[in-house]
Amino acid sequence: MKADLKLVAILTLSLLPCFLYAEVEQALPVRFAELIKEENTVLVDVRSPEEAKAAHIKGSKLVNYYANTFREEIQKLPKTKKILLYCRSGNRSGKTASYLESLGFEQLVNQSGGINAWKREGLPVVEM
Repeated sequence: MKADLKLVAILTLSLLPCFLYAEVEQALPVRFAELIKEENTVLVDVRSPEEAKAAHIKGSKLVNYYANTFREEIQKLPKTKKILLYCRSGNRSGKTASYLESLGFEQLVNQSGGINAWKREGLPVVEM
């Protein structure tokens, strides 16, 4: 009986951190497009400048995931706003969301499928 109680206590305490942190929302393109229209959001493209030049979502701030200054730049984002992240496929933006979450950011949205999924839905992009 005591062993069972100890096991329950250990499991409860080990899972507690999972509930203390906000989860990163995974948004499909149509939902992501709706979120972009909301106030107090920052839209962030974590692709390379070359990728962003080919096609990007209007109004996005470019923070190159592969740049030496990436961590420094991404930390400058406001913690008081909802951060909307995207990349090519959702991988880099997902990693960025996890990193920001570890820094205490609470309002994070990763666009599932990245700009590839965005374009498949026929949503608008800026091409240069």
